[in-house]
Amino acid sequence: MAKTIILVNNYNDVDSIDTNDLTDTKIFSLNIETHKHLEKRNISHEIGETYLSENERIKLFDKAVDFHNWYEKNKDLKFFEFENINLLGLLDTVEFHTFLINELITFFTIHNIIEHEQPDRIFSSQNLSEIIKLLVTDNIEYNFYTNQFSQKLQWDEITVKQNIGPLPISFNISRNTFSKIKSIWERIICSFFNLWFNFKNSDQKTILFLEFYPPLYEKLLFNLQKNGYNIIFLNRRKPAVFDYKSIKLLRKVNGKIINPNNLINSDEKNQIQIVANEYLQKIESIFSNDEIFDNLFNFNNYNLWKLVKNKLLETYKIRLYDYVLSLKFSKNLFKKINVSCILGLNEIGETEKSIIASKNNKIPTILLEHGFSNFSSESARFGILANYSNFNDKIAVWSDKQKSFLIDFFKLDPSRIIVSGSPRHDYLFENNEPTINTKNKTILIAPTPITQIQGFDTTDIHLQYELILRKILTTLKKLNCNIVIKLHPSQNIHNKMIKNLVSQIDKKIPIHLISPISELIDLSDIVITITPESWAPSTIILESLIQNRPIININLDKHLQEFDFIKTESILSISNNSDVEKNISDLILDDELQDKLIQNGQKFVKTFLHSPGIASFTLAEKIKLIEESNNSKGRN
Repeated sequence: MAKTIILVNNYNDVDSIDTNDLTDTKIFSLNIETHKHLEKRNISHEIGETYLSENERIKLFDKAVDFHNWYEKNKDLKFFEFENINLLGLLDTVEFHTFLINELITFFTIHNIIEHEQPDRIFSSQNLSEIIKLLVTDNIEYNFYTNQFSQKLQWDEITVKQNIGPLPISFNISRNTFSKIKSIWERIICSFFNLWFNFKNSDQKTILFLEFYPPLYEKLLFNLQKNGYNIIFLNRRKPAVFDYKSIKLLRKVNGKIINPNNLINSDEKNQIQIVANEYLQKIESIFSNDEIFDNLFNFNNYNLWKLVKNKLLETYKIRLYDYVLSLKFSKNLFKKINVSCILGLNEIGETEKSIIASKNNKIPTILLEHGFSNFSSESARFGILANYSNFNDKIAVWSDKQKSFLIDFFKLDPSRIIVSGSPRHDYLFENNEPTINTKNKTILIAPTPITQIQGFDTTDIHLQYELILRKILTTLKKLNCNIVIKLHPSQNIHNKMIKNLVSQIDKKIPIHLISPISELIDLSDIVITITPESWAPSTIILESLIQNRPIININLDKHLQEFDFIKTESILSISNNSDVEKNISDLILDDELQDKLIQNGQKFVKTFLHSPGIASFTLAEKIKLIEESNNSKGRN
């Protein structure tokens, strides 16, 4: 036990530590970045995250999920309803969840450290002050040093990614700046290429796509066009006309973009500003009354409201106008356009929540499964973020096995589940013959980043990840392989860490940010994936199987999942504790092993995917049947 403890949760905090006298003092790092900076300065410390067990982290994940609908649990918060929809509930669920679980983990990590050390004094940065004040007793002295660091929500800043030749370029800009640039870009592109929706066609039956990148669903778009639908896109995050590939496709299928100026006039905008200001006054008033929230954020006899209050208030003050605008826009859209069906990839984003809440119940919404979902009974709790239990419309899945899981675990009505296969992968079945590279092998490394969502973003998992990536790169360089890195497209801080590590080892290794994964797989002989959490295999595994590429997946998670593609030996699945160098060398040098994996992989794909190669046609026909059924009910 130490009389004094110093808690470090940001690398800038390291400069505030007086290293001249650390007698009877323990320093605790609270994340990978602070650990590395302390190591770099040769400052002795302990990794604070080790004081929070795996079981505790799982309980905190469950509690964070329980807090998702906090705004529904007090009658005073109903004052925030606009158009019968609670504005507080429009915040992106994953964004809120990630912020919340980080706060919970930090709180209970510090709680356990204090309980174990029983210190007389605590030093920390100012941004931990609310946690410390909630935890310490009167006989513990505490001091805070100034730190300008404050946690941001996921969409406070937008990461802009681009590859310029072999160089990966990414940078962050504010949400507001991104929105302005996006608006200007859409105005120029849609006007020049005639991509704005023409309201003269508003009576024609229409399919509304929410937050889609069109080229991923090219065949589905063509099938829907063939069935006589208008196709329109509503993207408030990444524009649907992001690149020339998107523009070219939209022109081919006569796809259109909604122009907000055609749905909201200047008088309505003025009224929206007045309404937003009224809600702003309400939120400042209600958030100042802590008693209202006393029972909303309780856990283990601690009132955690003060941990989230300031960030929530700051976020709502910035976004309230957008939320009111979005709801008004959504209501007008359904008044002016004959929407037959809505297609989305989730129902927990801000765009999706606004649209789904504003539509009438006669318009079906179909959520498309868009990842390689392989939940088991042990990992099913993490599937709760898909929010299937709160979504009451239709879900299109890739396989009968996924349908069975949704029925068994979420108790969903089987009639709500459409087994369509994967429309986004139809094009991969057109030509998936492997190419033979007679010279040096090209190896594609697709590292899945560590996320904060489940609460296992620990220093230990980062160190394991770094060690494994170094082993992989060293082994491949010894074998004279050509190495290509494909980062996950998500907005994730770990991607930056991976990029920096690869550049430290070899700056010549190409790192791709937005290049189509299918093209990179096609140019590769073997694919290596790294999975920090074994319950969430990368979709690149399935895509590589379809494209006849041998795959080795390295799990960092001690809880290895026995998925069907592992049981059938369709991939080589190993843990980070195995002989990674030998396994990689064996796969690269053993043609028979490669052939065996490819053959087994093809068998797996045929048994797992429904309608392989024709999923777009299958889904388009099912949408047609749903519409016809709805029309028939309407006539009756």
